[in-house]
Amino acid sequence: MFASSDREMSFGNVALLSLIFLSVMALSFYMNKDCLYWEKDGISWVIQGKTQLEFKPLFDQVGVSPFEGNFDSYFPIAREYFIATLLQIIIPSGLPFKIITYTIYAAFLVVCAYIMARTFGFDRLIALLGAWLLPLAIYPAFVNEPSRFYVLFSIVPDHSQIVGFSMLIVAALWGIDAKRRATYPLILAPAACLMIVILGVATYMPLMVLGTALYGGASLLEFRDRRSLVLRGLAIGLIVIVPLTLGTLHYLYGLFRYTAFQFFAQEFLQTRSDNAFASTFWWGSYGRWAISLGLLGAAMTALMAQGRLRLVALVHIGITVLFQVIAFMIINYAPNYKGISPVYLETCLWPYSLMFAASGLVTALRLVLRLVERIAGGRRLVGDAFLAPGLLLAFLGGVVGANASTAMTAGPSPCRGFSPIAATPITKTLQQAIAIRPGARFSGLAATVTGVNDKARVSWQDLHLHDLEIWQATGNDHRMPGLWNFGVPTLIQYGSFITPPYYLMLSQLLSRTTDLQERGAIVISRRNDAIMRLLGVRYVIAEGQRDGDNVVAQMPSKGGSLRLIELPDPNLGNFSPTQVRQVNSFQRGMEFLQDPQFDARREVITVEPLADPLVEGTLGALTYESDGFRISGHSEGESVFVLPVQFSHCWTVRGDGPVSLFRADLALMGIRFRGRLDAKLTFRYGPIYAGGCRLRDLRDMTALDVGAGRTTSGRP
Repeated sequence: MFASSDREMSFGNVALLSLIFLSVMALSFYMNKDCLYWEKDGISWVIQGKTQLEFKPLFDQVGVSPFEGNFDSYFPIAREYFIATLLQIIIPSGLPFKIITYTIYAAFLVVCAYIMARTFGFDRLIALLGAWLLPLAIYPAFVNEPSRFYVLFSIVPDHSQIVGFSMLIVAALWGIDAKRRATYPLILAPAACLMIVILGVATYMPLMVLGTALYGGASLLEFRDRRSLVLRGLAIGLIVIVPLTLGTLHYLYGLFRYTAFQFFAQEFLQTRSDNAFASTFWWGSYGRWAISLGLLGAAMTALMAQGRLRLVALVHIGITVLFQVIAFMIINYAPNYKGISPVYLETCLWPYSLMFAASGLVTALRLVLRLVERIAGGRRLVGDAFLAPGLLLAFLGGVVGANASTAMTAGPSPCRGFSPIAATPITKTLQQAIAIRPGARFSGLAATVTGVNDKARVSWQDLHLHDLEIWQATGNDHRMPGLWNFGVPTLIQYGSFITPPYYLMLSQLLSRTTDLQERGAIVISRRNDAIMRLLGVRYVIAEGQRDGDNVVAQMPSKGGSLRLIELPDPNLGNFSPTQVRQVNSFQRGMEFLQDPQFDARREVITVEPLADPLVEGTLGALTYESDGFRISGHSEGESVFVLPVQFSHCWTVRGDGPVSLFRADLALMGIRFRGRLDAKLTFRYGPIYAGGCRLRDLRDMTALDVGAGRTTSGRP
């Protein structure tokens, strides 16, 4: 029964119908263009992808971000391992780029899902229909809807590559058969797919672990012959051995441990208010239908099929039921759980639910047709050559019809927000003054302190909504993508991998005790000009001003005005203190930083002794380059510069004469030299033999007790 459509559909039919499907998807994406790369996250991803092509050598290890977080590592992401980023080389990041990108990702998922389904033993009709359902469900394929499953891939589709590679790993493990000569490349395929994911976006790798491990590991339950079982075990072992040999496991450990969340989890607001965080089953009716039909289809398959397909069906039923129960329990009965929301882990389970849903629908249709044929005296109502293609074309017609009907009656798109990005008097001034590019001299950062007036406390979500209102009034959010789009570097860092010292310093010195912090961004709610200048902030965007402020640009905005204020004497790499305050803990260092008498131009906080006496050095230039900085200067003796760059042991320095790096003022990088300075600062961090530096950073956090660094003195 499950091989019937192999007689009805040739591989040529499959390819032709898939091209038609992708054409329909491209049309759907065009009709729903406002929901592609949606919201701040999606817009920022496109801007940063384009920027990384300019600022970072291709296929190099992870570089530093030129736009956020005082030059911390890129999230860390290597965009050249993503299809979309490579497309940006030849396609502008406007509408055609978005449509083509989503269509190519849809094609990638269709191919991966089809390979996986055929490996399991599904016939071509079911495999193709199930493969089509995946991009239809997870991408914004229907007019005025971000996604019918879950919003994640409407915001950034690139991460769906993880879903595709997860399916390829599972297919490779199940496809290993000692009786076939072509099976040996499949032994290496799982480790190769995993390494591509790690090289590109290790930060999202945890999303694929659950689905890949459960469905891939289940291949060991199929006892065809002992040799095949051994080869599958070897392939699974290589998934661990290859990253271990390349030093990748050190990289991953440091990556996920060296974050603010690991040391300050109790401070982060992490609201999981309803079961939508448990599973897409609770997100909307489409998720419920897909998961329910998937279980029904798997049950039908388990009853009617034999061999591998029956085993996969039973595995799917067990995994789905257990996941739903455990996810529900976590959200409702584990209030202290701080890990990944289960719905994100579910993303790599979706293909199996959709494939078995397709199986159930096709099987039910075939049973109905068989019943009708019996009633008609055995006469075939639909010929073999037309049943499967006709069913698939009718399905595509339904998609086109649904979109056409919605388009004729739809109002404004609910996805509009933060784009398009308009130039404003403020962004024009910033672009001219401090926009950064390779080979340009560092001229300072911008910090946004808006959305906090007359509010006792704010959260990142409050600021997000405020930024949306600012965009609606001015065409620019003036905080993140609205500034990055014009090459303006910012103090704010966006993402879950904010470093512990950076979070401690900014949340302690630039926010209030009442503010609600989240792991994805630091709420900056108060001006502390001395600390901002130390961090390299030259311009502040605010809705109010103080006496004596140098307002260099002003424009009307929501309920008032936005002002661009230039701070005097910011740290452009020229701070050269001569007095040393050595500390042995972050808490003691924070006390010094909060001391009103502390002057960062004259004093530096260190955790290691420096030669005494120091003399003031003179900066020549601090120039940004694609893999770090070049700095020049001179001194009449031994001197230091405190740079507005986050310190990490992943930085190295090369130059003439004695020159070295050290941790300065807890979070920043100090450079020590004597006489003439001409040095290159290079950031080297990544999955291949370059992850150990983060472990040294992590040891610093333990030795200096960063988790106990919070103080209460001098903080509103």
